[in-house]
Amino acid sequence: MGRTRIIVVLAIAAIGAIGLALIVGAMTKHKPAPAQVVISSSAPAQPMARVLVAKHDLGIGTRLGANDLTWQDWPADAVNPAFITDGQGARVPVAGGAAAVIADQAKQTAHAAAQVVAGAVMIGWHIPVLYDATLYSEPLHVVEHLTFIAAGLLLYWPMLDVTSAYALWRMSPPAKLLYMLVATLPQDGVALALIFSRVPFYEYYVHAPRLVASLTPIVDQTVAGAVLMIFGKATIAIAAVAVFIRWFGSEHEADRADEVRRRTR
Repeated sequence: MGRTRIIVVLAIAAIGAIGLALIVGAMTKHKPAPAQVVISSSAPAQPMARVLVAKHDLGIGTRLGANDLTWQDWPADAVNPAFITDGQGARVPVAGGAAAVIADQAKQTAHAAAQVVAGAVMIGWHIPVLYDATLYSEPLHVVEHLTFIAAGLLLYWPMLDVTSAYALWRMSPPAKLLYMLVATLPQDGVALALIFSRVPFYEYYVHAPRLVASLTPIVDQTVAGAVLMIFGKATIAIAAVAVFIRWFGSEHEADRADEVRRRTR
C-alpha cells in the first residue's frame, strides 16, 4: 500500500469516525417534550416561581450531581420558605422555551464533539509529516503527548461514574457502550493503515538503527499497528466491562426491589 493510499485510508477513517460520532449524538439524545399550550379566556396565567427539585428518587446519603436536580415551575403562592428558588421571584409563564431546547441540544452534542476531537488528535498526529516532525523536535513531541492526554481525558470524561456525574448530560449505560465502540474507530483506522502498508510510512524509522536485523521497517510498522489495535481496544474493553457490570447490577437491584414491593402488598 503506497503512502497516498494510506493517507486516503486515514482520511476515510476520520470521516467515518466523525459521521458515526454525530450519529451517536443524534441517536442517544433525548427528544424534548412538546410544549403544551393552554388557552384560557376567563382567567389570567398564574404567576409561577422556579423551584429546585430532584429529577428522580434519591436515597439517603446520595451524592448529588448536576444531573440529579432540575428547576421546575411552581405556583408562586404555594412556595414554601424552605424551598430553594432561583431568586427571580414570581413570573407569568410564556409560550416557547426555545432557549431551553437549544441549551439541551448543546449538552447532548458535547459527547459527539469529544469523539471528534479525540479522533482528530489520534489521526492528525499519525500523518507522516507531523509524526516525523515530532521525532526530530523534542518540544513538539511533548506537545503531541500532552494533546493525547487532553483528548483522552475529554473522551473518557462521560464514561466514568466519578466524572460523568459532573458532565452536562449523563449518558445511559447502552449509550456509553455505543460511545466506546465509536471511540475505537479512529485508532483502528490508523492501526489498519500501519498493518497493511507495504512501504515505510515514517521516514525516521527507515534510517533508525536496528537491534534485530530481521526487524525491517515494514515488520516494525506492522507490529506497531497490531500493538496499537490490541492495546487500544483493551483499554476501551476494560471500561466497557465495568459499565456493563454496573448496568447489570443496577437492573438486578431494581428487579429485586420490585419483587419486594409486590410481596409486601
